[in-house]
Formats: sequence, C-alpha cells, structure tokens
Amino acid sequence: MHDLTGADIFGVYRTTLAIVFGTYAVVKTVHFVLGWQTATSRASRPEAIMRRWLVVSLLRIRLRRLSWELIKTGLLAAVFIYLVWVQT
Repeated sequence: MHDLTGADIFGVYRTTLAIVFGTYAVVKTVHFVLGWQTATSRASRPEAIMRRWLVVSLLRIRLRRLSWELIKTGLLAAVFIYLVWVQT
C-alpha cells in the first residue's frame, strides 16, 4: 500500500535520515575537533596550561580502564551494522 509512486517510501525515508544525520554528525565532530585545535594552539599561558593538562590526561589513560567501554562500543557497532544489513 505504501508503494504508490514506484519507490519504497520507507527506504527513501531511511536513506534521507541516514544522509541528514550522518552529515550532521560529521559536521559536529569536525567543529568540535577544530574548536579544540584552536583552543590548544594559542600561545598564551592559560591555553598552554590547558594543553599540558590535556596531554598529561591523555597519556595517563589506561587501556585496562577503557577496555570494557571499547568492547561495548564494538558490540553495539556490530549489532548496528547487522541491523542495517538485515534491513537492506
């Protein structure tokens, strides 16, 4: 009943959502990264302290602490890819 125009309306809807939200996610991520890059590239003392703190914090992260989060993220990504594959 939903195939009145010869195109699958739900397929078009899913494709449109994927394009719109995928583009939005990429733009927001690039904006976030560029914001941090400009904030940490300044030469004044507060930004230098923030840059040093950021580098030290990133170096102190232990993979053991993040391993469970990485496993969960990988499993959720695998389930998402499987669901997209099943829908097509």
